[in-house]
Amino acid sequence: DAPTILAQFPKWKDRDHNPKFKSVGICATVNLLAPDSEAPATTCFLMGYAASTIPRTVIDGMLTTCGVTAAQASKLTQDLIRLAEKHGLHVGSFGGRPSSSGHAGHLLQIFIRRHLVDKYAYAALPFGVLDNPRHPLGAFLQTAGPMLGQARICVHPSAFMRATKVRCFTYSADEHFHRARPAFQEEVVALLE
Repeated sequence: DAPTILAQFPKWKDRDHNPKFKSVGICATVNLLAPDSEAPATTCFLMGYAASTIPRTVIDGMLTTCGVTAAQASKLTQDLIRLAEKHGLHVGSFGGRPSSSGHAGHLLQIFIRRHLVDKYAYAALPFGVLDNPRHPLGAFLQTAGPMLGQARICVHPSAFMRATKVRCFTYSADEHFHRARPAFQEEVVALLE
């Protein structure tokens, strides 16, 4: 949860680029249209934004954590990349093809129940440093605003797998992939079963 991340954070010289943060955290902005963000959606949506790349080994590692052998994980990662290409998802950073439109951007809109905000998120400055004037984030989000700044969110399965706690909506800049997403997701599930 967010308090655990904040307790561990001082030990991470690489801050939110630390692999431990990356394994559970998402960097976010508190306002979709805010101009103050490092990567405002109004300028980054079409082409996407990444402060760093995610190596294929992260996908392999996620699969092995779920009980897949290392050899199976490597093959499964390649199969997932091929499936992504088939549906038009930009996978150039994983050695696959870019989308046909060249639009690599995606938007994940996350809504967390008010009483859970401080359990799973905190107000942040660049690199994930706690933003004390906006802490706790839950109280800040109930003020008159303006709603500006970054946040860090701990993606804990106990909350993110329950629609009564967290709701997520996705949008893709590439229209072909956006329309193909349901079929892509069904094929991913079938591949993983």
